[in-house]
Amino acid sequence: LDTTQALLPRTQCNCELSILTHFTNSGLLEEVILSQSLLNGILPAFVGNLTTTLWRLYLSSNLIEGTIPLALANLTKLSSLYLSSNKIKGPIPPNIGQMHSLQLLALNNNALEGPIPLSIYQLVRMYVFFIEHNMLIRSISSSINNLTSLQGLDLSSNNLSSTLPPGLCELKDLCGSYTCRTTPSLVTCLWVSGIFP
Repeated sequence: LDTTQALLPRTQCNCELSILTHFTNSGLLEEVILSQSLLNGILPAFVGNLTTTLWRLYLSSNLIEGTIPLALANLTKLSSLYLSSNKIKGPIPPNIGQMHSLQLLALNNNALEGPIPLSIYQLVRMYVFFIEHNMLIRSISSSINNLTSLQGLDLSSNNLSSTLPPGLCELKDLCGSYTCRTTPSLVTCLWVSGIFP
């Protein structure tokens, strides 16, 4: 096994998330890939202690419940975070903006609720942001125009405000062919359909 990677075989293990304790404080660990492994339980706070060298954490398509712990933001070198297609509820952590290296954030297909935290607009390196199919509310901040690297954005199937901020029109890198529209519509690599009540 490559010491920079931790992954399970494609066969599903039906493991508890306590398996992550084996990867805490692992000096050389760069990737944890445990998607589609039937992992169950609550995402523990010690996930923030996995390692300071971790840059990819893939836990999508499992049976993870509970909320996203604030300690996750300790993983400041993380560039890719996949928590999609689980049973995670509660808010997106308000301190997520501390994860300043994040480039890809996939929180879609969960039961997340509350507003999009303002600190998320500090993730200026982020080029993919998927939060569709949750229960998020309120408006998209005009600070979204801080995310100048954004190429893929999916906000669909939430309870967000029907007003799109003008800053959304300034994101010219959304797949290189972004056209600003004021009505809910499907735009190449920018999905806003279904977010309006």
